[in-house]
Amino acid sequence: MRSFGSLGARSFDAIVIGGGVIGSSTAFHLAKLGAKVAVLDKASQVGMGASGRSSGMTRLHYSVESNAVLAKRAMHFFHNFSDELKSTAANSGYVQTGHMMVARDDKLGKAMQKTVEWLRDKLGCDTQMISKGEASAMHPYVNLDDVDLVGWEPGSGFADPYLTCTSFAQAAKEHGAVFFGNCEVTGLLEEGGRVRGVETSTHGVLEAGVTVSCLNIWTKKTLGGWLAQIGANHINLPVSIEKHLLVALRVPGQPYMHPNACSWSDLPASQVAGGGMLPNVKDLIQDSKPYFRAYDGGSSILIGDNHPNTVESVPDDKADDGDWDESVSMEQQMHCAELGVTRFVGFDEAEIFSDWSGCYDCSPDYNPILGKLPEIDGLRAAFGFSGHGFKLSPVIGAMLAGDALDESTTSVLGGLGLVDGKGEDVNIKTYSYDRFEQKQELTGSYRGAGA
Repeated sequence: MRSFGSLGARSFDAIVIGGGVIGSSTAFHLAKLGAKVAVLDKASQVGMGASGRSSGMTRLHYSVESNAVLAKRAMHFFHNFSDELKSTAANSGYVQTGHMMVARDDKLGKAMQKTVEWLRDKLGCDTQMISKGEASAMHPYVNLDDVDLVGWEPGSGFADPYLTCTSFAQAAKEHGAVFFGNCEVTGLLEEGGRVRGVETSTHGVLEAGVTVSCLNIWTKKTLGGWLAQIGANHINLPVSIEKHLLVALRVPGQPYMHPNACSWSDLPASQVAGGGMLPNVKDLIQDSKPYFRAYDGGSSILIGDNHPNTVESVPDDKADDGDWDESVSMEQQMHCAELGVTRFVGFDEAEIFSDWSGCYDCSPDYNPILGKLPEIDGLRAAFGFSGHGFKLSPVIGAMLAGDALDESTTSVLGGLGLVDGKGEDVNIKTYSYDRFEQKQELTGSYRGAGA
């Protein structure tokens, strides 16, 4: 591990700005490596920003190979969360329900099938194509009338974003990290082209060998402003903000549970692991390409809408809570409800139980931007997650920590590394800032989705 020496009483090896799931994961991995770490957030506690609004779904299905490699390792992390954090108290709230993808036998469906088979054959992922009969046994309520192809991941599911974030933070504290809440960073401390720490509203100047920005939707406005203050106007942060909707439906007398939940011997293994909750479903047929998962212990279903007509752009200067319109209109609620009614049997009498919205920080190729920024040392950034951040967070944090401390991601992850289908390591350079200038955007079968 790189040693930065002693910078004084208010100095650290690393400062992490942002206490969301990416920042907290990064802090954990840094502290586990022995670094003296400070995490700064303007909120009073971790997980109060974009992370807390996530649906928390996990999956392996990525046609961008590096993403698939990260997702596979992150899935292992979620399945072994307390062991990975070396804490019996750590709890991500992970529920293994399985993840089902439904499609027609069209261009998109063929891409889904090709990706499922490639993930299985080349990366060793637990994913497969199943028959409609098998799908009905696993999910008796899913409407398969218009479905030709079904993909299946038995180990996928969802986790609790807040529990995940706070568990990372607590584990980081157990390794010596300190968290400063209600601490607004007002600028970067720069000298000779190197960032040497930050200036804050409540704790003055804090010095560090490396500063890691994990600001999510606040990246362009906030980090961009700090870079301008130190004369780094050449750095354009290619990120935009999108508002996405989530609506929960509840059907009286029909929870989102397998009807045989009281007879465990009759349930597929994934439903046993998930306490009888029905699988996540990704719908590649409806125009919205919606996703569905169990919510509120399986009493209701959560619906995520990706329709281009309902995804709204949020101005960069309106990223703060209260500055952007967080509401979900009645028209939008009804649209989401119709998505559920179309895909599931018995949802005609469903009631809208809850709704909220959240924001994605989107890059030009809908994949994360990680690591160094051009012509400035001592600073790392993580942004542009485009909706993939939560499910990849255990590994993203390890990649950022390793990059900051000159350690390989494999060593940070305890030897279980990131290897692609060619046997080559996947590292942080894949997600570099300069990939756009070098015409090396990350693309797969689902252009515009980063998948």
